[in-house]
Amino acid sequence: MKNYNFFEYHDNFVINENVASQLEWGNELSDAPLVSICIPTFRRPLLLKEAIMSVLQQREFTNFEILIVDNDHEKLNTTEIVSYLTELNDPRIRYYINVRNIGVFGNWNRCIELAIGEWMTVLGDDDLLFDNYLSSLIHEIETDNSLTRVECRYQIFKDSQNIKITPKQQRRYNLSRKSIGDKCSVNYHMYLFSCYTAPHTQLYKRELARQIGGFNPDYAPISDYVFNAMYLYNFPNAIFINRYLCGYRWAVNASQNRVVRAGLCRRNRAFRKFLLTQQSSLFNRLFVACLDHVELNLLGKNKSFAQRVVTHLVYRFMLLLQMAAKVPDQIM
Repeated sequence: MKNYNFFEYHDNFVINENVASQLEWGNELSDAPLVSICIPTFRRPLLLKEAIMSVLQQREFTNFEILIVDNDHEKLNTTEIVSYLTELNDPRIRYYINVRNIGVFGNWNRCIELAIGEWMTVLGDDDLLFDNYLSSLIHEIETDNSLTRVECRYQIFKDSQNIKITPKQQRRYNLSRKSIGDKCSVNYHMYLFSCYTAPHTQLYKRELARQIGGFNPDYAPISDYVFNAMYLYNFPNAIFINRYLCGYRWAVNASQNRVVRAGLCRRNRAFRKFLLTQQSSLFNRLFVACLDHVELNLLGKNKSFAQRVVTHLVYRFMLLLQMAAKVPDQIM
């Protein structure tokens, strides 16, 4: 695979600068809110409604806008979505439709362009915010105005009506509390540990996201992974709040296709190889080797009992290394 300089600046906004986004519902806001909750969407109106409602149910903090950017130029669900927004009749909501499909990460960049809040996040149209998400993260920002990013833990779920922490997740969470406490600082080195953060787990400054060029679609399917690390590389004053403040829906989609997963693993390894050039150490190389072993075994079909045992032991060893390095485990 080609060696990339993943932290090289690219202006990814110019790629779709000639594609318009039409305001379908709502009005331009006269006063900029503190936070923009951006929801890129494509043909999932029922899930989109759940995502919107999770934002509107925020407690103790109301200074936000909801920016919806629809990538379906055929407008198959526009009537249903507009009807729902009309029923809500909340002036903080704006709903745009791109006149042409500009791809997943092109749409995320369009969110950055259309948002007007000082802080922003990208909320998937199938994901949720818990009702204390904004109040908790904004509290940290108000406590320390030098922060450039605040992020939290997310809860994996399949059914929005039945979100709960399993006993295994609770044990992992208890271990993380002993390792890193209530919160800890984070930096781009943690992405060596495959410490993936879902896009909506974090609030970051919109203008700084523009300064680094947004999401680079050339790095798909890990463009958001690279964006997160590049943001921390350039603006390192960030913290992780060790609390479950949002939900990440785990459902069958293209990312679980075996071919897509293989491409994901290849690109992940290339990115970690790049990160090792930024800060190489025996500890980091050992962890990456273990991580690569686990990823490759996840792609295998008919694994033997011995392979499963070795993978399980390696996984346990990785957890110990991760705790020793005080890196937040945000996957569980």
